[in-house]
Amino acid sequence: MIQRIQSLYLFISIVCLSIFYINITQPVSKHYFPQVIISQLKEISLFASLSSIFALLTCLLLYKKIYQQVKIGQLALFANTLLLLTLSGSIYFVSSESQSNALYLLLTLNIVAIVFNILAIKAIKKDISILRSVDRIR
Repeated sequence: MIQRIQSLYLFISIVCLSIFYINITQPVSKHYFPQVIISQLKEISLFASLSSIFALLTCLLLYKKIYQQVKIGQLALFANTLLLLTLSGSIYFVSSESQSNALYLLLTLNIVAIVFNILAIKAIKKDISILRSVDRIR
């Protein structure tokens, strides 16, 4: 599990999303989500970040079931994309510069998590192709 590169990619993605979740759930979250933005945006971002973290954790723990890893990784990618769209919408509604700078930091964390999630999915698919080629040789 540790020696595979996709495990490292998944771990980096989990760390980025955990930092995102910690910053959203702090009591100063009104700083990130002003009154103009509907509270549903915050709820959607919390749900999407938590579901993505749990999906990536299960993907990391299912290292022997690579076909399920791909499906769960794609589910986490969908949750990350939903989170990206939610953050983009909240940046659109933010008027002050200090609030939008904080949201840009969170947006950057989410984009890094998406990139590493895509890299992990590609590495898992590469492992699948290697296993198929070994099966053909037998």
